Amino acid sequence: MQKSKKEKAWEQFSRFIRIRDAIKTTGTITHARCITCGVVLPIVEMDAGHAIKGRHNSILFLEELCHAQCIQCNRLSHGKYDEFKNKLIEIHGQEKWEEWEALKQKSIKYYDFDYEKIRITYRDKVKALKKTV
Repeated sequence: MQKSKKEKAWEQFSRFIRIRDAIKTTGTITHARCITCGVVLPIVEMDAGHAIKGRHNSILFLEELCHAQCIQCNRLSHGKYDEFKNKLIEIHGQEKWEEWEALKQKSIKYYDFDYEKIRITYRDKVKALKKTV
């Protein structure tokens, strides 16, 4: 089955998030530290987890809200939202958190050309990140 434009865009965005956080947390592009439990794993064993429940288009590709998260925390422990929320409030503040919570209510419709632009943007951001290590 062929991937949709949205899936392809998400694939590149997720890759960017995991590599960005790998560089930030381990200094490599191969391993990252989970934002919620702290375990260090290969990025292929990590997700780009969202700190706010639901994959609403208005926050789906929001870089500040997504971080490398191990599969145990993101999928099996349902995102560990309380821990995730507290970490982001610590980093960005309560006001920013409330802004994101309000943003998730906003309805945004993406079209195929939007997803293609997102895919290309994050493909290029991944290439740029890899050059920094």
